[in-house]
Amino acid sequence: MPYDAPANLDDFDRSQFADQLRQIWHNDMSGRVNASLESFPAFFDVFDPPVAIDAAVAAPEWSGLPRTMKRRVQGDVVEAARLLEEPIAMGEVDPVAAIRLTSEFREVQSGQVVIGPKYRPQDEYLEWVTRRDAAGRITEVVFTAEGPEYWQCIALDPELLVKLYREIISSSVNVNDLYFDRDVCYFNGNQGGPVCYRRDDYNPYNKWNMLGALHLTQPANTLGAEINLAKNASLRYGDGAEVTTDPQLVACGGYGGINRMSDPTIGFVVNSAARSGKFVALRNPIGLYISHVEQDKFALKDGQDIIPITNIDDYFVTLRPRRDQVSDMIVRARFRVPAGVELGGRQATVSDVTANGETIKFGGQIADHVLLRLFAHTAPGAPQQILTGCSAKACPTPSNPNLITTVPPDQECPPLDAAGPLLADAATLPSKPTGADPATLVRMRGSGRGGMS
Repeated sequence: MPYDAPANLDDFDRSQFADQLRQIWHNDMSGRVNASLESFPAFFDVFDPPVAIDAAVAAPEWSGLPRTMKRRVQGDVVEAARLLEEPIAMGEVDPVAAIRLTSEFREVQSGQVVIGPKYRPQDEYLEWVTRRDAAGRITEVVFTAEGPEYWQCIALDPELLVKLYREIISSSVNVNDLYFDRDVCYFNGNQGGPVCYRRDDYNPYNKWNMLGALHLTQPANTLGAEINLAKNASLRYGDGAEVTTDPQLVACGGYGGINRMSDPTIGFVVNSAARSGKFVALRNPIGLYISHVEQDKFALKDGQDIIPITNIDDYFVTLRPRRDQVSDMIVRARFRVPAGVELGGRQATVSDVTANGETIKFGGQIADHVLLRLFAHTAPGAPQQILTGCSAKACPTPSNPNLITTVPPDQECPPLDAAGPLLADAATLPSKPTGADPATLVRMRGSGRGGMS
């Protein structure tokens, strides 16, 4: 059996190269799952189980507004949403991480900075765009949880890629908008090295993706990151005594963002299974999925009157897969006031809606109540593991104790009255990706824009 497309999407069926795309996708997911698998004794490929496996279960859900940002602003959801409303240019300081996660894009031959590429600094495996009318009222917010790897695979058939972009984003999309026109590289701090693209490779940071949120762009928001997180969380950690609870667990294992909600949630579930003597695998199809939006958090505000929204499914609508195909996996959705809902004689907009009692000003206020999940299988009989030593220790940041940082495992946490942020929070990226070689590509194997052969 092959690894299927995320959410069992049927996009491959519309390509003249359907069989090849399916095989490439399977090879990519299988290769990621099986890479260095011998180093993770409690993790397995779902197509090669050690014994009969249990039915898949969903990990506990997490919300889409980055918890790190909420901690930075002392829990002010509106302010966190404001700071995350717009994409940022490659090489800028990331508002969530408070460091540069990437360098600028540069031409391989000249080393000159390429102006234009951006990403959305929304790091809980959910990204969104907020659309407004001429008066600045929010008309809709579109959410995506689609991994970039899937669209890199789709892009091996340019005809299919353009067709889907035009259907999902805009009829104005041109094929030249979607591929790089030169060899470029940038430094990705999440991947720990240069990421390079050849001319005619798919550009995941193209302007239409940024305008319409077709798929994820934040450097940590990838299916590869999900797989690696699950693998590393399947190890057991500790220096002497086993570490079993967060934030010390995620700090010790070093397998994710310590202040995020997603990574510690996913990691704890996988690690708990490993500690109970079980094998763990990610369910086919591998993906990060929207579960639902919280029903009881939204209301319409008509002057001083608050009208609870009881039909939330009419506001939060699944876009991919089609509504008639949805089971337990959603990768694209839209929040919009249904046509015909009027306030003061006009069509109501999202700006007339409250989220948790606050008038919605930014899309992230909705994201705070959009829940995500993934699915995993377990199986009994995993071998005993020797504890893997800790890579770091969790400490409250002196300048903001709600924000967790890390220090070396043998170092004491600084006193809470210490001045300034910890140096461990800082990071330096090279201004130019060193060692960048256009032949060293972090992309889907294939022939780029030239199509399939």
